[in-house]
Amino acid sequence: MNIFYTTGRDGDKLLLDEIESHHCVKVLRTREGEKVFAVDGVGGFYEALIIEANPKKCILAIESEKQDY
Repeated sequence: MNIFYTTGRDGDKLLLDEIESHHCVKVLRTREGEKVFAVDGVGGFYEALIIEANPKKCILAIESEKQDY
């Protein structure tokens, strides 16, 4: 599994910025439906499913979340 950094959260979805999205979709060639991990830099660790594999703005659906304060 790959781990991505995100600061964008919208409810139960995570948004990867353009650099992370490009790395996810173009470099690692992940596709919609694949599971990935994400961290938010403030203690959040997420297991998520790729629901939109766009190299400019990748969207992930949160499946599970763990906060480490």
